[in-house]
Amino acid sequence: MENTSGQGKQAVIPAELKGWNWGAFLMNWVWGVSNKTYIALLTFVPLIGMFMPFVLGFKGNAWAWRNKKWDSIEHFRRVQKKWAMWGVIMLIFSLVFLAGSIFFLFEALKNSEPYVMAIDKVQVNREVQNIIGAPIKPGWWMVGNVATEGTGGKAEFSIPVEGSKKKGTVSVRATKEINKWKLDQLYFLPEGGGAAVDLLKIPLKAPQPTQLSPGQTRQPPPEAPPIDTPPPDKEAMQSGKTTATPGAVAGKPVKDTVAEKKATPAAAPVVAATVPQPGKAAVTEKKPAVTESGPNQKKQQTASKPKKKYVKNPAPKRQSPYEKAMAKKQTPTNMGRAEITAGDYPGAIKTLSAAIAKNPQESINYRLRGNAYDNLGKREQAIADWKKAATLGDTVIQSYLIFLEVEWP
Repeated sequence: MENTSGQGKQAVIPAELKGWNWGAFLMNWVWGVSNKTYIALLTFVPLIGMFMPFVLGFKGNAWAWRNKKWDSIEHFRRVQKKWAMWGVIMLIFSLVFLAGSIFFLFEALKNSEPYVMAIDKVQVNREVQNIIGAPIKPGWWMVGNVATEGTGGKAEFSIPVEGSKKKGTVSVRATKEINKWKLDQLYFLPEGGGAAVDLLKIPLKAPQPTQLSPGQTRQPPPEAPPIDTPPPDKEAMQSGKTTATPGAVAGKPVKDTVAEKKATPAAAPVVAATVPQPGKAAVTEKKPAVTESGPNQKKQQTASKPKKKYVKNPAPKRQSPYEKAMAKKQTPTNMGRAEITAGDYPGAIKTLSAAIAKNPQESINYRLRGNAYDNLGKREQAIADWKKAATLGDTVIQSYLIFLEVEWP
């Protein structure tokens, strides 16, 4: 077959050259300039440039044969094969470069101060741990950017996190002033929907009663012994003997006795006492005892003090956050927040609805009522309240709705 290459439209395309040209597809405009196919420069034209590599791959062999003089078909094939080889090399190099750029970009984000501050707060937050489980680990793929300029800067990005139960996303906004970063907004959103957690605020917690095992009852605090209880007679307990006047019986009043014989001068008073026996409870009572002696001696009498009765003080009753709020006569907003913290979502809705009826321009009441609806699974009513709060200028819920990609008027 006659070689008609380089004759333009008059050139006859050999049947062997019909097919796909990988060099033209991968190297596009560079291949076009080298093969005198200048239509490849349309690659730089917006929109059209997106389709030109495919057009060159499909029509490249025919255009190159018509526009340039070739020695033979074998010569043409040999050159186009080299273009395809260099195109594959450049493709591999580009992919490696792109992967390396993404890796170093993510590493730079992970080493930035806003990222470290955000992850530290997420990993120690008890509420987030209860939702997705501990330990909490950050994911690899991030979306956003960190930009610095002089001593200032801004950061806005999202971090995927994963716990032992489920996954979630952390939304971060931070600013840098005088070389110091500050977290402006930090929210956690669980996967599959649910209320957002503001990680920059410390949530209120209702006091939790001590858990008792089945069948166990709460015991009152032990009663302290009366401070006026007389100490036991140590000498009598050590000797194992009982000192008593004649006729004294343990547990009964001691009667007055008179010495049958001459009494010893300056006789000491005798006090009835009992010594605890093995296997029996010890009972000690101090009763009046009188000892009569000689005529020059006076009667001596020792009386025990009356026993005092002690009444057990009842244990103080624990109050829920709502009861504390009521006791302090707080505002309906604070009472609604306390009810949400205590888990009384219907009560919170009722309280906050009354507050909204009285002051419909207070955005915080709409936001809290939306949180209560969301905890009850009423997502549509929650979003309606959040939109109203955002319309009234609530910047916290505005950021949350932006994160959810929800528009408000």
